[in-house]
Amino acid sequence: MANNLDAISKDDFLSEEERLFILKTEVESLKELKEHTYLFDGTVDLNVLAAKTMNATRGHLKTLVGTACAFVIRAEDKKRGHEVPSGEVLTVTMEDFDFAWGLVKQIDPAEFEKKKSFEASEKEDVKLSQARK
Repeated sequence: MANNLDAISKDDFLSEEERLFILKTEVESLKELKEHTYLFDGTVDLNVLAAKTMNATRGHLKTLVGTACAFVIRAEDKKRGHEVPSGEVLTVTMEDFDFAWGLVKQIDPAEFEKKKSFEASEKEDVKLSQARK
């Protein structure tokens, strides 16, 4: 019996640049939303995602990888002409996770660290203004 993967050409898959673009775009959009990161026991549901408060540090970017993987998998399926129904649960393997995390590590963490220190100073300003009242 022939392997189904034999029928898939190299052009059916996203290039490294396309994957990185999707991951960066997803991380940026989640960073802008600010309130959520997504990872649910190795499974990502594109409609109902388990949410945690986003911490803008490089270490916490790992929690964004599950969602980024889902978007990469979804994009590859679309490229092959297989539509992924909205809300379908996509299982993210450790191989997917490691690959995506390797790409996410390429994103410059300095901007996330700046954001973290800015948010900390904003919180301190709020505390000081409340203490004065």
